[in-house]
Amino acid sequence: LFERAAARARSTGAANTLPMLLGPLSALQAWTGRFDSATASATEGMRLALDTGQENPAAHHRSVLAWVAAVQGREQDCRDAAAAALSRAIGHRLGPQAAIASWALALLDLGMGKPAEAFDRLNAMTGAGPGEGHQLVKTFAAADLVEVAVRSGHDGEAADVATVLRAWATH
Repeated sequence: LFERAAARARSTGAANTLPMLLGPLSALQAWTGRFDSATASATEGMRLALDTGQENPAAHHRSVLAWVAAVQGREQDCRDAAAAALSRAIGHRLGPQAAIASWALALLDLGMGKPAEAFDRLNAMTGAGPGEGHQLVKTFAAADLVEVAVRSGHDGEAADVATVLRAWATH
């Protein structure tokens, strides 16, 4: 649906609408392993958002770019994009942007062999309230939280999160 809506926005010249459509599209592309498409969508969305003065959607695109960079092991790209996303998200209570950027930094920590740091980040992100976190992002990051909890000796927390994840998956 996001792809169809983005195509329609492009065909009608609705450049001001595209950044809001490309944000969730790029996130879904990233989380389903379509990294090139996610990067292209987020880059286009960020450029259009900045060109039209839409800082909130730009933060969303930066958070997705940080997430893709983390998964690909591009440390500095991840840190730069996450910092830019968080600087906007924290001050403006943008929960999805903050949650995705935090998840990206946790994945980077995990990839760099720092499961305790990744656990701290993800645990904080999943405990964040509205404007600082986001339920969908928490759910999507739950498997990563289980992994880092186990790797960092937080077996009780891992079991609790696994129970929640199992219930969500079953439902």
